[in-house]
Amino acid sequence: MHAVILSRIDHQREVVGSCCAMAARAGVFPGMTVAHARALLPPARTHVESLDDALAERSLRRFAAWMIRFVPTVAVDPPDGLWLDATGCERLYGGIDRLAARILGAVGRLGITARLAGAPTWGAAWALARYTDDPSPLPPELSELRSVLSPMPVAALRIDEAMRDKLHRIGIERIGHLLALPRSALADRYGEMLLLRLDQALGQAVESIMPIRPRTPVMAERMLDGPTDRVEAIEMITRELVGQIAAQLTERECGCRRLEVTLFRSDLDPLTFAVQTARPTRDARHLWTLVRPNLESAHLGFGVEGVRVRAHALARLLHRQEAAWEVGSDGGASADSGELGKLVDTLTARLGTGRVLRLRPVESHLPERAFDLETVTGIEDRPRSSGPALIDADRPSLLFRRPIPINAMFLVPDGPITRVNIGADTPRIVACIGPERIEPEWWRGYGGYGGCGGGGGYGGYEGHGTAARDYFKAQTETGRWLWIFREVRHEGTSARWFLHGEWA
Repeated sequence: MHAVILSRIDHQREVVGSCCAMAARAGVFPGMTVAHARALLPPARTHVESLDDALAERSLRRFAAWMIRFVPTVAVDPPDGLWLDATGCERLYGGIDRLAARILGAVGRLGITARLAGAPTWGAAWALARYTDDPSPLPPELSELRSVLSPMPVAALRIDEAMRDKLHRIGIERIGHLLALPRSALADRYGEMLLLRLDQALGQAVESIMPIRPRTPVMAERMLDGPTDRVEAIEMITRELVGQIAAQLTERECGCRRLEVTLFRSDLDPLTFAVQTARPTRDARHLWTLVRPNLESAHLGFGVEGVRVRAHALARLLHRQEAAWEVGSDGGASADSGELGKLVDTLTARLGTGRVLRLRPVESHLPERAFDLETVTGIEDRPRSSGPALIDADRPSLLFRRPIPINAMFLVPDGPITRVNIGADTPRIVACIGPERIEPEWWRGYGGYGGCGGGGGYGGYEGHGTAARDYFKAQTETGRWLWIFREVRHEGTSARWFLHGEWA
């Protein structure tokens, strides 16, 4: 288990912005320098990473939206808190304590350690959640707040660090110390903000929060006066609803990657089917071409009483300049990822999910292991970086599924290749480039050269895990370029030749 520290830059210093519970138990706190924090923790079990404030804020808002399943009003309290208004919810859960237990249990299953406290004011709830050893979800009475808050430090009033330092210089460390002083003296010396925070915590001043308002789902629905089993009418209604979905997505400048259609049948349970897209889209015509085949094969029962269409997995679409001819950076026509996404969606709808594949580079220098096949789940706007998996070398456009045994003939031993015998064909070689030595992957420990993933094996080629290969690029008298290799074996054994690929 590692201690995690999130750092930020403050006045040319790297300080702790946040830390985990393990680091906090060792004495690490926000504002401490990272160098000091590292000295308190074992070096081998400490992970330090920069704090992304924008990402943390977005994550907090998503977490707040997730909490609406428990209470109707939720607001964010940056950088690490939430306001929950549970007024009137206790009778739905059988008490505030049961509601709190349910919230803490759900949050704990997400892997988040949280503290929850209840109070009749926002300021008191904030103080109880952060400055009590064992916060209770049961809120105290309004008349009890003075006695409950008095033992707490003045930092529980949500005042800034400069004001806390001023109070500490004259010995005011507890809220009870402030309550014992005249209000006029506090206002003259420390300003109105201190009294406002004190009154908000005690319920003597109004404090409001700004709750998050989750966006309404992108949905369109049509209920009929009576059930109908006419496919033409159902298709017309569904196509109209898909158009409404596209219009809503256009207003939000978004696209969807999943469209869900629900048919409310009169005599059966509702039938729901969904279509997936390779990239976000709001093209009504394209979405309808994906929905229509599912609608034609749907079991309508004795009739459909209503149709609902809802968009999921929304993503913002960037504005693009359309042109008659798309020209890439190399001067050639560039592939439009939108049109490519439509092609993938159409193939997936006709062939089935998991049957549209593409090549994926693999970290291997062996030709048959340098790629794999993966299911196409999405089309990225930016091409994926192949990294070091692709070797910067000339490779044939056609790699045979199984290397073909051949015979090679030379004018002199170890000289240039003059002819190759491929079955009944014996073409003459007019040009030969090579050899290119490819060593085996000794760390795999296999006894033969297997094929690429998913059943594309080279079962007929019984190679040896310790045998290297010398590859040659040979041109025949008819103009064909062949990729042949020779196994490099121990002395005293005859070398075997194979045809592995061809340039188309």
